[in-house]
Amino acid sequence: LVLGINGLHFLRRALDPRPRLALEEEGIRDRTSIGSVELFIPWEEVEGVQVNPGRGTVEVRVKDPLRLRRTTGWVRRLWMTIGGLAGKKTISINPGFLGLKKLELADLLEEGLIAYERSRLGFGSENGPALPSEG
Repeated sequence: LVLGINGLHFLRRALDPRPRLALEEEGIRDRTSIGSVELFIPWEEVEGVQVNPGRGTVEVRVKDPLRLRRTTGWVRRLWMTIGGLAGKKTISINPGFLGLKKLELADLLEEGLIAYERSRLGFGSENGPALPSEG
């Protein structure tokens, strides 16, 4: 029964045409978690981006993880709560789900943050970062 439910979940996820990660004008729309529950991270919440050398993830450092935790599904909320108890102030994004290397993903996220900061300063936005299309 459990295998059947998991199989249906991952089949639905595989057939879902929405991108796993979208860099938008307002922020990052992340659907890379195993539960595929969306988490929206506004650019104004992002303090920085770093590659986690010990794991295969890119970490988005945020101002208030508690506020973001309230906006996502229960599985991801649970993991964010456990991380918060350990003092973690980052959101993990797994580049493997996107077909990217860690440094490529980190560069794309940095470019998105820079484009947001440029727009806040009144500079015209250059061509924004684009993730490779799934296909």
